[in-house]
Amino acid sequence: MLTNIRFRAERMNKAQDGEAQKTKVDMSHLRELLETMEAVFHTLISSMTATTDEISPESDPTHLWELKCAYIPEIVLAYISVLHTAASFLKRDAAAVFAIKAMEIANLVADDEHAWLQAVFVETKRMRELVDALAQVSKTMLRLSEVEPKKSVVKKRGSKGETLRIWDLNARDRV
Repeated sequence: MLTNIRFRAERMNKAQDGEAQKTKVDMSHLRELLETMEAVFHTLISSMTATTDEISPESDPTHLWELKCAYIPEIVLAYISVLHTAASFLKRDAAAVFAIKAMEIANLVADDEHAWLQAVFVETKRMRELVDALAQVSKTMLRLSEVEPKKSVVKKRGSKGETLRIWDLNARDRV
């Protein structure tokens, strides 16, 4: 009986200590990890682009085309998913940066230099998944722009000048 009382008392003390010690979680390591993933992703796409002379499977004797079709859609969709998740959980400013990076995938796929990437998604019949993933990110971006503070004096931008303002449907009213 005495041990049950001690056990309950210890549990209550731990619960009270846990409530008193709630602090903010350091997310800097997460940001570093996401930046590393971005570097690896862009290096992979660049190296694949460098090895692609033509985008047809007939001109590829090394079966590189089959490897691209097997892995590249998964990698691109997973990368978008990670960026979208980061945009959903991080603070607004950091979230905006990662959401914009996810939307840059649309530019990457649409670029003539990466025509092989378009061909891979079309051949594997995964273009719809790509469009759906990008649509989800754009919805997140719209939600992020809705919760923008009304009196923001300093407009934060990404390294290339990216901002959520392009996604703001009321941007003309504020000019």
